[in-house]
Amino acid sequence: MNRVFLTGSLPRVALIATAPWVMVACNDAVGHPSVEAAGTMGGPPLVLEGAHLIDGTGAATVADSRIVIEDGRFSCVGDASSCSLPDDAVTSDFSGRWAIPGIVDTHMHFSQTGWVDGRPDALDLRSDYPYEQTAAWLQNNAATLGRSYLCSGVTAVYDVGGYPWTWSLQEGSDANLRGPIVRSAGPLLTTIDFWLNLPGQAQFIYMADEDAVREAVRSHAAFGANAVKIWYIVRVDADLDRLSALVHLAGEEARAAGLPLIVHATGLHEAKDAIRAGADLLVHSVQDQPVDQEFIDLALEQGTMYTPTLVVVDGYLQVRTREMDREHQPLHCVDPTTLAKVESTDTVRPSRGSYVAGDLPMAREGWAPTLGTGMENLQRIHA
Repeated sequence: MNRVFLTGSLPRVALIATAPWVMVACNDAVGHPSVEAAGTMGGPPLVLEGAHLIDGTGAATVADSRIVIEDGRFSCVGDASSCSLPDDAVTSDFSGRWAIPGIVDTHMHFSQTGWVDGRPDALDLRSDYPYEQTAAWLQNNAATLGRSYLCSGVTAVYDVGGYPWTWSLQEGSDANLRGPIVRSAGPLLTTIDFWLNLPGQAQFIYMADEDAVREAVRSHAAFGANAVKIWYIVRVDADLDRLSALVHLAGEEARAAGLPLIVHATGLHEAKDAIRAGADLLVHSVQDQPVDQEFIDLALEQGTMYTPTLVVVDGYLQVRTREMDREHQPLHCVDPTTLAKVESTDTVRPSRGSYVAGDLPMAREGWAPTLGTGMENLQRIHA
């Protein structure tokens, strides 16, 4: 199944896109009349003429492309010589615009807002933005957030941890042309007894013992989770052998259930241990020290993927310094409720530290070592 979407600007991160999802970048808003009226099931064909096409296969780009959409699918993508024009087609001129593979966001959370009101553990603004109200708004407005993704050229998302209701977003998402394809891991298994849950709902499940781990993984499988996600946080006084045994047990249970294992591991020790436990995906960069050859060898042998999420740190920093970098933020795609909060960033008064490292640095210089190590590790891993 294939799709075409319209967005306001060509994404800066097109390099991570994967075929066959195609996004057309132009200056029109999502919901362009020609797309709404044609190309759908039972409607007349829709033909987009003249876009500069990058098809994601590595083939040469097509400077003057023709994209034919019939019954909700791409029936032909190429140029005028390879794609005939249907007799009853509705055509739209996309000269000077770009058609690229739709972007896949491989690390997001529908249980977070994209601003700090969704993470009171990192910056506590609950006196102004009660967390239970924020969480309820997120659950009731998931479709709104989905439209923001389409506006940004993102046609598929991976929710790597959140409240149980995020599982339900997977249902029907493959066929929903007004939202991205969704895959969701659901509540995170965590090595620390984390406090950010709501009464009757848990997005963090403490790996207290072996029984808790087994029950959590088996429950995830029963409820249709797409993966098992572990938040591998190591406190200074932690029993490393105990944590490792629980993480490995979770990996065994995940394999038995046929579920991929995703691990949040920002330390080299935890990252290596996660790979040994069978991690299919490491999320966030190894940031505490340079990766070594042992890490590389383990990851290659296991076939582990690596999602660095380097922009996350800079996002928190923009809030801490109360300086939004608007040039790099596609704010025209943000829903009005969240946008109003983002635009009030300069009024934020930080009142609480992070869950791991105490008080977050207040200036860019404080983040330089972490970001620098993460960038260098990404370069070596890519090589």
